[in-house]
Amino acid sequence: MVGAALYWGEGFKKDKQVGLANSDPEVIKIFIKWLRECFGYQISDLIARLTINSSHKYRAYEIQKYWLSQTKIPLEGFRKPTFHKLAWKKQYENPNNYYGVLRIKVRKSIDFLRKIYGFIDGLKANSAY
Repeated sequence: MVGAALYWGEGFKKDKQVGLANSDPEVIKIFIKWLRECFGYQISDLIARLTINSSHKYRAYEIQKYWLSQTKIPLEGFRKPTFHKLAWKKQYENPNNYYGVLRIKVRKSIDFLRKIYGFIDGLKANSAY
């Protein structure tokens, strides 16, 4: 249920593959654990892509190494990062704690996506208002 609720809130809704994007490594780890333990997906079934603010382009390798260590997805499982040119309105105390947003997709997962939507429908039908 945790995985279905997480997907309901953070999962890709417009793609034809199962996927989730987040900047919190704990959310990403829970998602990967859910995929592996509940559905038998392997790390090799996952595709990762980083979205990084262009002001941190010089740190791209460091940021990628951070996510490699957090997810255990090998470098071959990562696609080329994308960079957003967006000026931040907020000033961060320690900008070196910024690690972008990681997108995780599951290869060939359209049937699994339908199953997840069924889980979400079940959550909706059984929620107390």
